Order: sequence, then structure tokens, then C-alpha cells
Amino acid sequence: MDGYVFVNILLFIFGCVILTMLKRKYRGIKKWELIVVVFLYAVLVLLFTSDIVSVVKTFVEEILL
Repeated sequence: MDGYVFVNILLFIFGCVILTMLKRKYRGIKKWELIVVVFLYAVLVLLFTSDIVSVVKTFVEEILL
């Protein structure tokens, strides 16, 4: 992996902090909704790691060529 691992972890933590702040501001957000959003956010961060991007890139290149 590249040096972007720490950036991805930092962005994930930053996103979780923002989601927690939104939960405190808007009391209508339920706890399970926040858990689902954090899970989807983790999947999104995982999708943009260099390993996943290179696998998708190779897959697309093999299909098109």
C-alpha cells in the first residue's frame, strides 16, 4: 500500500466526528441510522484505497482490451 493509508484513516475518523456532531445537533437522527451511515462511509473510504482502485483499473482494462 502507498502512504495514503494514514490519509484514509484520518479521513474516516474525521467523517465519523462530523457524523457524531450532526447526531448531536439533529436529535431526530436515530442511532441505527447513524450506524448505517458510518458503515456506508467506511465502504466508500475503502473503495478509494489504492489497492481497490488498481484492481478495478485492471479489470476494466482487461474488459476493454
